[in-house]
Amino acid sequence: MSGKPYELRSLMQDLVADEIERLIAMADLYVFALYDPNEVDAGPMDFRAYDRSEDPASMQARVSFDYDGIGVWYICNRSEDRYSLRKVLVRLDEGRFVHGQVDGFEGPWDDFARMLSDDAWVKAQAGKAAQTVPASGAAA
Repeated sequence: MSGKPYELRSLMQDLVADEIERLIAMADLYVFALYDPNEVDAGPMDFRAYDRSEDPASMQARVSFDYDGIGVWYICNRSEDRYSLRKVLVRLDEGRFVHGQVDGFEGPWDDFARMLSDDAWVKAQAGKAAQTVPASGAAA
């Protein structure tokens, strides 16, 4: 029975990764942003942007959960001067899934970069996730 929780966790990771990859394959562009959970207000500590119009092969993403912190995939479709967006947030702490959330958003294309640089939704989710992280040394 000791292997069952690990097997379930691995299966869930695979399912989440497969869904993110499916959404990316249909998108016009996506951004992966990595946030420090203790400094979310500072914005992402790292990010990568991929655009189908510049590099179609970049939309064949392989999603990996080999980070600690809050990872957010901003998966976007653009229609003239507007965009629709799916946000997928996964917080990992020492390799463990701590919190996950999905949201959708639409807005004017001119506001897209500003939304990425100051995403109130990520800040709110970081606060929720902080409540679920066990104190160091506590049983999980």
